Amino acid sequence: MIAKPKSAARPHGAWVSKTGAAGVERHYYFRKIPQYPLAVVAGLDTQDLLSNHRSASHALYLQAGIVSLLIVALAGALARQLRQIRRETQARQIVKDQLQDRTEQLNAIFALSPDGFVSFDQGRCVKYVSPAFAQMLTLGADRLEGLNEHDFSAWLTRRCRATAPFSGIVALRSQVLGGKEYAQELLEVEGDIKRTLLVGLRCSQTNTVSQILYFRDVTRETEVDYMKSEFLATAAHELRTPMASILGFSEVLLHQEFSAAERDEFLNIIHDQSKHMANILNELLDLARIEARRGKDFRYARLQLQEMVVDLLRSLSLPPTRSQPELRMPAQALYVMADPQKLRQALTNVLSNAYKYSPAGGPIVLEIEVKADDPMAPRVCLRISDHGTGMTPAQLARVCERFYRADTSGKIPGTGLGMSIVKEIIELHRGQIDIDSTWGLGTSVNLTLPLLADASGG
Repeated sequence: MIAKPKSAARPHGAWVSKTGAAGVERHYYFRKIPQYPLAVVAGLDTQDLLSNHRSASHALYLQAGIVSLLIVALAGALARQLRQIRRETQARQIVKDQLQDRTEQLNAIFALSPDGFVSFDQGRCVKYVSPAFAQMLTLGADRLEGLNEHDFSAWLTRRCRATAPFSGIVALRSQVLGGKEYAQELLEVEGDIKRTLLVGLRCSQTNTVSQILYFRDVTRETEVDYMKSEFLATAAHELRTPMASILGFSEVLLHQEFSAAERDEFLNIIHDQSKHMANILNELLDLARIEARRGKDFRYARLQLQEMVVDLLRSLSLPPTRSQPELRMPAQALYVMADPQKLRQALTNVLSNAYKYSPAGGPIVLEIEVKADDPMAPRVCLRISDHGTGMTPAQLARVCERFYRADTSGKIPGTGLGMSIVKEIIELHRGQIDIDSTWGLGTSVNLTLPLLADASGG
């Protein structure tokens, strides 16, 4: 049974109705034929109408699912790629930071190192010049970057002493290629300051550096070696003179007969020369101990200066016909932190020189004076003055050198080591030595020491 439309007056329309025993739902459509009492009715099963829609929906759902899966897969791949890029970026940043840190360390090392460096690129042209090298060679306006090794060698040769030119980088490299790990050469550089430089070469296998020259200032070491050699030669000469006398006179005594008076004279000469040689050896040992231990064997104690000086003068051995030093010192007790034996040795050496170098006589004055120029660091000066031969400015400049003696006549006994020992002792007491002298008028030796703040030693 088909249900009729609610309004038969409409020329067309549609309705939904279930028909048949199964109750199948259908959509009905009608349209009246104009001028005729007829109407056309068509019925379509609802399921048939929706089947295309369902198929299209399923297809759309399937497409949407596939697209979603693709989007998820692409998103996952993109996320993995981003994570990989992030890891690579972090790794590159870590490597960059490490390289920057290493570069800063190397720059700091080159900036602070006293040694100079010059590196060459693969074309063997100057690539880098360290600040120490620029200061060492006083470059000024000279620009070395870009010079090939031949031009650099020529430039360095012009800076060297004419009689000792630089052999050149090629010569150094040939030594390395000949089996040496690195080659070295000493250069004497002329300029405002004469320097002795040790130049060495190392070959490199990197892509950016072919070879590196390094320069070390060994001026001080060279001077010390020269001083050592000169010192040993002087010491050998000083010891050979008394030894020659001892050997000569003892040989004469062994092979010839002499009267008792002559024999006693020769034995006295041998004895005096032996004492002289023993004094030299003892003072050499004193200097060696002082330098090696740098005061570690000094026994510092609070020392009252006036008492120490008075006690020293009591035991001082004076030349014949000479009187005790004139002593001038303040009444207030003065204290220093010192090794009593070492300080007595220094004062004895200075007093001995004062007597030896004033053979014509005249008073020797020992004066103790407080220096008040710096209230925060009070000092005391022990001044020993004589009216002897004095010294010229040239002699005064060398008076504390080892084995140097202002008297070259040989008439005044001595080893030439006494004032060297005085200087070492006073400086190890944190003091200083100053000498004033005028040729023909006399000498004044000033030994200045830190003064303890009060009599209690505080």
